[in-house]
Amino acid sequence: EVYKKVLVPLDGSKLAEMALLYAMEFAFRLKLEVTILHVCSPEEEQLLPMHQAYIERAGRIMGRESDDLQIRRGYGPHDKSLRPRTELLIGDPAEQILRYTAENNIDLILLSPHGLSGVKRQTLGPEISKVLRVSKAPVFVAPPRIPKHIMHNTWPARTVVVPLDGSKAAELAIPYAEMLVKQMGAQIVDIILLRVCEPPKAASTSDPSPSESEKYIEKETAECKSMATEYLSEIQKHVKRLGFKAKTAILVGKADREIVNYANQDPFNIIVMSTENRSGGMARKILQHSSCPTILANPH
Repeated sequence: EVYKKVLVPLDGSKLAEMALLYAMEFAFRLKLEVTILHVCSPEEEQLLPMHQAYIERAGRIMGRESDDLQIRRGYGPHDKSLRPRTELLIGDPAEQILRYTAENNIDLILLSPHGLSGVKRQTLGPEISKVLRVSKAPVFVAPPRIPKHIMHNTWPARTVVVPLDGSKAAELAIPYAEMLVKQMGAQIVDIILLRVCEPPKAASTSDPSPSESEKYIEKETAECKSMATEYLSEIQKHVKRLGFKAKTAILVGKADREIVNYANQDPFNIIVMSTENRSGGMARKILQHSSCPTILANPH
């Protein structure tokens, strides 16, 4: 399977519109069909013409910038032009996004983490939280600050980082990573299978001395790294058998912080992970602090 249809919800805010840059880039590269969706609240139904004008303008801008992109890359202005579809609905934003996704076989929802609510970076807002929690389609979350040099004449070297914690729920993100890499080019994109070992906070021994505590932490960490090496090796073999380039990485520390620091080393990295894992709330923490795009897959 491959991604074919992408939905880009916009609410009129500049934050939400930042997702259009990623939508255009990925739609052009991966030959995706784009739908830009705007949801008007029932209280603003009398302003429907204004909302319609807004969504149509967003579609025209995306098409015009797509034409410019073709020319810069040596195509004719309409050889591979992106002409997004635009849709205007009335109702609750999260409910309408989820309904439209289900009824139109959307493969990927692409949005800014704070655009639908306009809230500060430390929170995601109820609309996006509900979409992440309920959507059966994976959600591509574009970072709020996208480098202007994101557009390239050729694909930049990219790495897809898949955080794993040993649970089956976390492993359900792997097929979504494989789908993305298949479309991007299996020979030019590395899949990094990442496992973080969190050291125990204190020694569970009768001797509370610092030396014994340090020995205990070292022992537990070494055991975790050994188990992680074996675990990731098996998954790596499976991914390679499918024709993908796969590497493993084992880090030590607090899981969400280590994952974010690892991914943020390169703005072109993409995190692909499950919305559920052994450490509850992991995905939310990563979204709040990562400067890389993240694809979240709901195991349900």
